[in-house]
Amino acid sequence: MASKRPSYQTFALIVNTRSILVAFGWLLVTASAAVLGSALFFESNVNSALTSALPAGVLLALAGHLFTQAKTLGDAEEKRSAFNLQGFTKAFDHALSLLSDGSNNRAVWIEAARTLAHGEELAKSVVLAEHKRVLEVERLKYRGRFYRIIGDKPATFFYGVPPLYPTLDEAARASTAPTEQDGRAIVSSNHSLDEASIRMIWQAAGWPKTYEEPMGTGFTEEETNSLVLLFPKLHAYVEHTRTWASAAGKLFKREKNER
Repeated sequence: MASKRPSYQTFALIVNTRSILVAFGWLLVTASAAVLGSALFFESNVNSALTSALPAGVLLALAGHLFTQAKTLGDAEEKRSAFNLQGFTKAFDHALSLLSDGSNNRAVWIEAARTLAHGEELAKSVVLAEHKRVLEVERLKYRGRFYRIIGDKPATFFYGVPPLYPTLDEAARASTAPTEQDGRAIVSSNHSLDEASIRMIWQAAGWPKTYEEPMGTGFTEEETNSLVLLFPKLHAYVEHTRTWASAAGKLFKREKNER
C-alpha cells in the first residue's frame, strides 16, 4: 500500500511533540539550576559543591539533547512544507503550460487536470503559516490565468472540435465523427472534453467557500480626512462614492446610514 503524505493532523502532532520536548527541556534546565544552587548553598567547600553539582550537569546535557531534537523536528517539518509548496507551483505551472495555447484536446485537458489534482494534494501538506500565506498568493495568480482558459470559450469549444461549427448540435456530431487512424477506420471517436477535467480547471479558476478576504475594510474617517491634502483627487472619488450610488446609468443619493 502506498504511503500517504503527512496531513495537517500529522503536522499538529509534530508541533505538539516539539512543544513537549521544549517544555521538558526547560524543566530540566530549571531543575539543573535548582540542584546547582542547592549545592553551592549547602556544601561547606568548593570541591564538595562541585561534586554535589554533577547531577546539574547531567540535567543540562539532557535538556540540550531535548532542545536539539525539538529543533530537528522543526527543521524537518519546515523543509517538508517548503517542498510541498514548490511541488504545488510546479504542478500548476505545468497545467498552465499545457492549456495556455488554447488547446481543446481531450488528452491534454485530462493531463492538465490530473496535474492540478496532484498539486492540490501537495497543497494540503503546506502547513507552516508563512508557507500557507505564500500558497494563497500563488493561488491568486493562478485563478486569473485559469479563468481566462475557460471563461471566454464558446460552448462548442468543449466538444474538442475546431471552431468551425456554429451550433452545439453540429459540434457534438463532429466530436464523434468516424475517422481513420494508422490506416484503420474508427467508427466513432471521442473528442469532447471530459467533464471531470473541466471541473478541475474550473476549481483552479474559482474562489473557495472558505476564502478569507485579506484586504480589510475601506478608508476610516481619519484616513479619509488625511487624503484631502495628500491625495485630493482620490479623496474626491471616495467622497463621491459615499454620497452617490450608480446603477443602470443613473445616480442615486445615498441615505446617511448607507455612507
